[in-house]
Amino acid sequence: MYDDNTMEVKFEIHSGDGLITKEFSVEDCTSWTELVLQFGDFLAAQYGYGISEKILFITDHPYGREHDYAISKKEFEMVLQHRKREKAIDSLFDDEDDTQ
Repeated sequence: MYDDNTMEVKFEIHSGDGLITKEFSVEDCTSWTELVLQFGDFLAAQYGYGISEKILFITDHPYGREHDYAISKKEFEMVLQHRKREKAIDSLFDDEDDTQ
């Protein structure tokens, strides 16, 4: 049973192996990031390995469990800069001959 302060959540996977279902109630103030992590935990039952460990949230103010799965906006910008630099370095070693 739910009231105005709760949400009923249901995850389901239908596959050839049958149906996997998880139902639970959360307070309506539960963060969406917590629900995403719970969904990742649920998916682990289907895939057989941790899914939540592969999730990162970009936030400067993580709370609760999501603290372990968060990087700051500054850290994310550093990752993007690293990717650009790595791509630029890789392009120096392209085997294409542009002189033809």
